[in-house]
Amino acid sequence: MDANNRKPADGVGFERQVPMRRHSFRSVLLLVLLTGPAANRAAEACSCMAMANAPWFAAGHADAVFIATAVDQGEEHVGGHLYRSVQTLAVTRTLRGTFSPLVTIVSYNPPGEKEIAASLSQDKMWAGTNSCDYHFRRGEEYLVYATRTSDGRWTTSLCSGTKPLADARADLDYFASLPGAEPTGRLYGSIDRTILDAGDPTKTRRVPAPGITVALSAGSTGFTATTDAEGKLAVPLPPGDYSVAPVVPESVRVYGGPRQITLARSGCAEVTFSLTSNGRIEGRVVRDDGSAVPRVMVGVIPVTTPEGQRLDNLTIARGTATDERGQFTIDAILPGTYLLAVNPGFGPDLQSPYATTYYPAGGRREALAIDIGDGERKTDYTITVTPLTETNILGRVVFNDGKPVAGAGIVIYPADAPGHVVSTATTDSSGAFRLRALAGVTYLIRAGTHTADGDRQTETQLFVGERVDDLRISIRR
Repeated sequence: MDANNRKPADGVGFERQVPMRRHSFRSVLLLVLLTGPAANRAAEACSCMAMANAPWFAAGHADAVFIATAVDQGEEHVGGHLYRSVQTLAVTRTLRGTFSPLVTIVSYNPPGEKEIAASLSQDKMWAGTNSCDYHFRRGEEYLVYATRTSDGRWTTSLCSGTKPLADARADLDYFASLPGAEPTGRLYGSIDRTILDAGDPTKTRRVPAPGITVALSAGSTGFTATTDAEGKLAVPLPPGDYSVAPVVPESVRVYGGPRQITLARSGCAEVTFSLTSNGRIEGRVVRDDGSAVPRVMVGVIPVTTPEGQRLDNLTIARGTATDERGQFTIDAILPGTYLLAVNPGFGPDLQSPYATTYYPAGGRREALAIDIGDGERKTDYTITVTPLTETNILGRVVFNDGKPVAGAGIVIYPADAPGHVVSTATTDSSGAFRLRALAGVTYLIRAGTHTADGDRQTETQLFVGERVDDLRISIRR
């Protein structure tokens, strides 16, 4: 592509908002004053998909294709004080579609009401600059892949496949081959697999998944394809509607499928899937009396995770909630050795009043480790929990001179899970408050207020027994 096409000519730019269905690129869209060429340079270079300029891809995403010579540039009033550039082409040959001798290329969609209204506060303005706009040079001949705008006009871009005719030999050869070619499209895709990072078992990474069979079905007709050494697919197919999905055993979990696609004649479609080992642990959570515990979180923790460290990698620290019968199934577990626990993420709260309890019924030191092989299913794990008793924390918030703090906000968190709010309260005119809590838990209690000198906050740690009746929290003025 001519490097001169990457910036607006004659200081003129126009807004483009191209949906991903038609073009895949990243750009910066600005509303700029008419101050000359420098003001219209995009702040970020256009970035297209690697296949965007391939003839088969460009043809599959264009509404029309033609050869034309650039003859003129101008401007068009679109409302308010807002204008956009227009470029006029003289069509010399059509490869798809029918055209009048002159075609005007505009931005993809005209600006909206908000952009037009905003322009009224300025002098004459242009409807933006887009780093993927295509700027034709007068007198030069081009192969143009054009798409319809929302108002029925024509547009193109750097990511459409449009190029100087001198650079379009592969495109012209492609179109020359179409009359005698099969009316096929192409399906492209990739499949990866999530594995544990060998250097850090608390992290994962994705690698290509070669040799995976992919089923493509269109009604009663079916096809299969296999990913190559890089986990890629490239499959010619007749036009039609397809369901696409990897063919894997139950021991493998698929993310992203099945996918439904529509493949046009000489068009293309793209699919991506991600695989992971589908190790499973099934069991039940019960109270001391054997009754079921519904709607409580159950999760697995790699034994290599230090005690007290909470994993935010949910691909490794898998979890789920029990159903109404207290039963659970944790799936997509990667191979490894794990601890199984109730409330492993944030500990107990008022809706789930159970301390973090490891299988079968105790603290981490009493926990029994569980080995999970690749896609292995293990069942009949029962965790017994004891509910904690709800209680109250009563107290007052005062300034360091002893005066009460009215309207102070109070928030309570488990000490080992700061940020997980258990309950909140606001002090009354005497600085008094009441907080709901669970007996037998150590909490962080934060109190804050706004003073004439700014916000003030303090924090205190407290183990809650059966009841706390006179907690005094002091805030420095």
